[in-house]
Amino acid sequence: MAGRVRHTLKTAARHADGTPCTHKLSPRGKPIEDGCTGRHDYRAWCTCGQWEQTGPTKAALEYTHGTHRNTTI
Repeated sequence: MAGRVRHTLKTAARHADGTPCTHKLSPRGKPIEDGCTGRHDYRAWCTCGQWEQTGPTKAALEYTHGTHRNTTI
């Protein structure tokens, strides 16, 4: 019997040029560290290796990942 595939969501914030954004932001989402241009979007992927997407908010990506997870189980 084959093992179950794990469908864990992973996300990473990105700048407009696609580089990772790990900088601190103000409560309003503005960059507070020198050199940070602000978060442009998020890249999300599933640990199953079959799903990847980008979007402006983590919440939207969590929703679409949930749809992916529910249709592949």
